[in-house]
Amino acid sequence: MANMFQVALAISPSGIKGLVTPLFLGFITAFIGIIPPGLINMTAAKVNLREGKRHALWFVIGAVVVIFFQVFLAILFAKIINRRPDLVTLLREVGLGIFITLTIYFLWLAKKPKDKTKKFKKTVKPIGFF
Repeated sequence: MANMFQVALAISPSGIKGLVTPLFLGFITAFIGIIPPGLINMTAAKVNLREGKRHALWFVIGAVVVIFFQVFLAILFAKIINRRPDLVTLLREVGLGIFITLTIYFLWLAKKPKDKTKKFKKTVKPIGFF
């Protein structure tokens, strides 16, 4: 067992520090991301109040599984994009084209909002003889 641990330490560039620092930073950033009341946190609290802790726990486990796969795909795409600088340039050019198109649309082509307040003419009909 000790040999496997020594091999793992030999692989990392700076020994144990190379293993602990990313893990510690990951926990810190995850904790900071969980603190503000977001959509998932509020939904988990609502499920807890309405249906109980067991259902809330299943909801949280499901959310964690989905987030795990999203992060896995994000890391996979980040590695692919990092290896190909030409892909980074292409994504920048496509993003610039999209933003220019949206700017032209919203500044010049989009319809102006209609005024929802209607002006009523006050007409008085005579009642009776007068």
